[in-house]
Amino acid sequence: MNHASRQSDYVALIDAAYAAAADRAKWSDFLSCVTERLGGQSTIYRWARCSPTDNFPIIDNFDQFGRSYEAHYRERNVWVTNAIGMNQSILPSEQTTPAAILERTEFYNDWLRPQGLKHGISCQLTDRNGLAYSLGIIRSPSLGEFERDERSLLAEVMPQVQRALELGSKLEALDMQMGGILDALSTIGIGALTCDSGGRIIIANAQAGRLLSSGAPLSVRAGRLGASPAAMDARLKRAVYAAAGGGRRPSGRTGALLGMSGLDGSPITISVTPLQECDRPGPRYEPLALLIFGSQSIAPIDSARLASIYGLTTAEASLAAALVDGDTLADHARRVGVSLPTVKTQLAAIFAKVGVNRQVDLVRVLGTNALLRRRPGATETDPHPFG
Repeated sequence: MNHASRQSDYVALIDAAYAAAADRAKWSDFLSCVTERLGGQSTIYRWARCSPTDNFPIIDNFDQFGRSYEAHYRERNVWVTNAIGMNQSILPSEQTTPAAILERTEFYNDWLRPQGLKHGISCQLTDRNGLAYSLGIIRSPSLGEFERDERSLLAEVMPQVQRALELGSKLEALDMQMGGILDALSTIGIGALTCDSGGRIIIANAQAGRLLSSGAPLSVRAGRLGASPAAMDARLKRAVYAAAGGGRRPSGRTGALLGMSGLDGSPITISVTPLQECDRPGPRYEPLALLIFGSQSIAPIDSARLASIYGLTTAEASLAAALVDGDTLADHARRVGVSLPTVKTQLAAIFAKVGVNRQVDLVRVLGTNALLRRRPGATETDPHPFG
């Protein structure tokens, strides 16, 4: 293997590993890249050192032979059982089981040989808490044992593959975290979703799904959020595009508060805000917008709790709750019988106490705080909304 070819193989393998970190479905592409360069078939497998027969392929490209391995031959894989006590990061099968011994085993005669395979190599990825994760490659007798330069290539690639696996795990955890946040909102009747600058929905909770499928003015077309009539659709698209920064992370990403009527005439409010970078599900996505839907079916904001948690006066808590419910400053001023300048002064005080400086951020912070929502049937003295 000349230097240029080796460098090309290294780059291709690393590129495939990090592509898989961003999209778990692409680990099969990584295995294809491995076997394209080294021959044979490959798998990423897990095994317990305390029980070597308990080895299990997490992903492989053995097709139907992979299923028979899981069902029967994993307990008869002498390469694994004979590897006890061998802690090499790159372990050719010949070091665990000489060819003459391998050829007398059921594992070889009934599983390896029907596939035209004989030579293997195991490349350790992680070994934590008694569980080892490795990349295994098996190839035909015509390709022979894994040569020194091939083993060296694998030794250089494996640390990068391990980092890719760890990165993928972190991204999946962030995905689940974001999904969990949206699901928590669903339990108190709040619909929420994230989407990119083009309106493509990334994650939506159950409440948002019900709203989008109910025949309301909001809808999903080809995986993208839309609304009717056309004028509202245009406003929504502009708001999402601005909140997601046009997909380019420019400064000045802005939020908006939109209002529309449901099929029954009930008001629906949509808070569209930039999803902070630290809250994003991972770098596979461009900057995202967070949309929170409000309607009369949502448990109301408990103004007494609001005042207690943020140290607001009764008037300030009333105003804050009204804004979350979709009122404008002018609407609230007319309803409570005070001047608009007075309401604006109250709003400034609310901003200072809540720690925001924009109305859209205030709505986002208060609207997503489950502690501020009153359960159906709860009283003002009920100590906890989930009690």
